[in-house]
Amino acid sequence: MKQVVIGRSALAAALALALSACGGGGSNVRGDLEPSPPPTTPPSPPPTTPPTTPPVTPPVTPPPPAVDAHLTVINARDAQFTGKGIRIGVVDSGVSRTNPAVSGRVVSSRAYIDPLVNNLNIDDVVGHGTTVASLAAGRAFGAWPGGVAPEALIVSARIIADKRPADDGTGNGNEVTGALGLAGVHQDLITDGVRIMNNSWGGLYWTNTAATAPIAAEYRPFIVGHNGLVVFATGNESRANPSSMAALPSQPGPGNTRPAADLERGWLAVTAVDTNKPDTLAVA
Repeated sequence: MKQVVIGRSALAAALALALSACGGGGSNVRGDLEPSPPPTTPPSPPPTTPPTTPPVTPPVTPPPPAVDAHLTVINARDAQFTGKGIRIGVVDSGVSRTNPAVSGRVVSSRAYIDPLVNNLNIDDVVGHGTTVASLAAGRAFGAWPGGVAPEALIVSARIIADKRPADDGTGNGNEVTGALGLAGVHQDLITDGVRIMNNSWGGLYWTNTAATAPIAAEYRPFIVGHNGLVVFATGNESRANPSSMAALPSQPGPGNTRPAADLERGWLAVTAVDTNKPDTLAVA
């Protein structure tokens, strides 16, 4: 439910309007009495003490991140990375092909979401995937210094719906019980020549250890068969441990097995840090 917060001055104005509507109810002059004559000298007003206004402590607002924070935090501000010849798969909400940071370098744009409830006429309704692509491989323009590898090519795999699904009540997103249906997505990335795929999404978890193996099987062709690298965000909640998806290679299977352990060779879990204090985890 969306809450609307009314500021103190706006609330006071609303109350003043409400009270003024009640001010014309009756007369204070009785018809059987002579009204008193007006005083010739206005009485002196009683001494008043000016009201004291309590000091207001402004909220502490952290400064916005610098435009090059994504490069500074990882010590890549002066590095000469180009990414030339590399194709990065952005598995996300889509990538806007007209965005000046990536225009002309999105070589493939695929969608895996329901066209009946999502707007496929727009490359990226949410905007998240375009931001991710710009940070990874955006071209410099204006004050924007560009991404880490500004000559890399982008392959967009749109798996995130335009409308965010409701949490199942646990605070962890939604529980899954088996394969996620991403095997075809990963095969398309292989076909499109992607060797690095980025996954800045979460919200899926499982408690049944039997789900680990079929989920791992969807990533195995890309990592083991294609020698690819999967980059997965651990979440922005400052939790001590990564999400189930980000920690897939270490997730248990039945009987305390590790059916996804072989994926560790091509799996990189990354954690967001506070751009103003890089030794502190970011909080969503």
